[in-house]
Amino acid sequence: MLDKKNRKHIKRCKSCASEIGEYDIFCKKCGEDAKIIKKYFSAKINIKESWEIFKEIKSSFYSLSIFYILGILLPLSIVVFFTYDNYWLLNFSMMLVFPFAMIPFSFEDKILNGSAKIKDYFINLKFYPKFFGFTFVNIFYFFILKLICTGEPFFIVANDPILHLVRSVMIFYWIAIILPVPSLIIRNNVNFLKAFYIAYKVAETRWQQYFISMFLLLINFIGLLIAGLGLVVTIPFSFFLLSYYEKKLYDCKQFEKYLK
Repeated sequence: MLDKKNRKHIKRCKSCASEIGEYDIFCKKCGEDAKIIKKYFSAKINIKESWEIFKEIKSSFYSLSIFYILGILLPLSIVVFFTYDNYWLLNFSMMLVFPFAMIPFSFEDKILNGSAKIKDYFINLKFYPKFFGFTFVNIFYFFILKLICTGEPFFIVANDPILHLVRSVMIFYWIAIILPVPSLIIRNNVNFLKAFYIAYKVAETRWQQYFISMFLLLINFIGLLIAGLGLVVTIPFSFFLLSYYEKKLYDCKQFEKYLK
């Protein structure tokens, strides 16, 4: 039996008074919104919280950030520049090269405590095959989407603006879905296909994930405009924010029932 003191801490649904878990997003009995998105998973709150932490340790990322920009992003940009006109070569090249850009997700804990170093990147290159699988699924998805909406690269190109709009919407929706996948692959040691499945099933925070991804695209674009110098801060903050948010999802047991 619970004493009166402990009963006060039980969270109950405002609609049906049923007991709900601390991190339940909806009441399991009546489906009422438990109002925890705004409390725990809001994009705005997590951007603010992560920045308050990151700004105190951002200088510890400078060397890793410069290495990442010159050693990873610059070669990746060169590959895109020289293969852009050849659809098959571009995608084959990206499938081989892009996984290198994902490696920092394999040492999220060190990113979160500000101890990540260049050597950690090389130590964790062993996770390349996992991120290769992640990249392959993404390229295949974009290939199918392009084929359905435009007919490329096999058929006559479709000029229907509605189909191009549909394609754009599906791209952004996909970005919102896959945001937790790298973390799931590493933190929970699941194969990339199961990670995609779990990320798809956890739909309640998807809009917040979408807002975070759009925010990161914006700040990195701005960082690039400032002669690329802004990327020294925006790149590590991007990894920090994503790691912070996905760890919160994990700690709040949002993936738990799908990991069993």
